[in-house]
Amino acid sequence: MEVEAIYGNPLRAAQQAGARMPLVETLYRQLKFLDARNRGI
Repeated sequence: MEVEAIYGNPLRAAQQAGARMPLVETLYRQLKFLDARNRGI
């Protein structure tokens, strides 16, 4: 899954612009965890 392209990059752009997105950040971290587990990392 392209977690970085779909959630990571937009999240970082929003944070750099001063926006707080705690729910999206939580979802992003959960998806990264699941993606890493599925890839065997």
